[in-house]
Amino acid sequence: MKTLQTIFSGDKERFLQQISRCETMKQAEQVCEDELSRILSMYNDQELSEPVQKAALQMMQTARMCLALIGTEGQTKIYSRNEYGAKKEKENRSVWFYIFFVLAFGCAIASAVVLILFASSLLKSFNTIAGICLAVAAMVCFFIAGALVHRKETGQKQDLYAESRPDGEKIYHTLLAVFAACDNSIDEMQKEEIIEQKKKLLSQEEILDKRQLELLGQMLENAYAESGSDFAREVISDIKFYLHKQKIELVDYSSEHKAWFDMMPSAKSGTIRPAFVIDGTLLKKGLAAGGR
Repeated sequence: MKTLQTIFSGDKERFLQQISRCETMKQAEQVCEDELSRILSMYNDQELSEPVQKAALQMMQTARMCLALIGTEGQTKIYSRNEYGAKKEKENRSVWFYIFFVLAFGCAIASAVVLILFASSLLKSFNTIAGICLAVAAMVCFFIAGALVHRKETGQKQDLYAESRPDGEKIYHTLLAVFAACDNSIDEMQKEEIIEQKKKLLSQEEILDKRQLELLGQMLENAYAESGSDFAREVISDIKFYLHKQKIELVDYSSEHKAWFDMMPSAKSGTIRPAFVIDGTLLKKGLAAGGR
């Protein structure tokens, strides 16, 4: 029987092609949902018991609800768009600009008055120095006022865009891990199912009672005696298939399973009636020729 993981691995190439066409995680999520349905359909095409099919369906539904939580974005790309010919914005002047501008203008006027009107006075040298200091102060204030004027970039406007595309390999390996976990759960459930069925069979609560086993055993013994005919081979095949549906396997005689057979004295060895076995446990002994 193929597992979910095996089926998904065989569908890898087609799945990655589908993901490569997706531009957003929403599109990738839809592809994953379709893939879960596809894998479940292929899995159920096999001969599975009803409990196994229900368990697989529930697991796929749970996985489908968790698809939005899968962090499988690829490398993020940054794109920019420039807009040329943008208009200049008005200068943004603060209160301090006006304060320093007024101070600068006042110092400039005071410097001019001192240098022009009082240059010929008795304190000529002092007035000259004062005028120069006021002129310097005016220049400093003009410089500070100019620095307080904020202009925004003009000429072009740039917008940035980020794009994250789905990463196909990440998504594939994430889903592969999900399918592996589902297979483990189904395998454990099947083992428990076989154990329960074995208990029922061994406690005679099974569908096949002792009479049926004896009847089928006798039919197989007769068919093995005529194993060269097509009718006998058909009878053996039908009984094997019927018992297989009941989780019972027929085992022919071999040295490895000698303990499962009653031996009949004969010059030739071979199976007279196969043994009935369920999951490695003997249910009904077989009969073989070759014992001495």
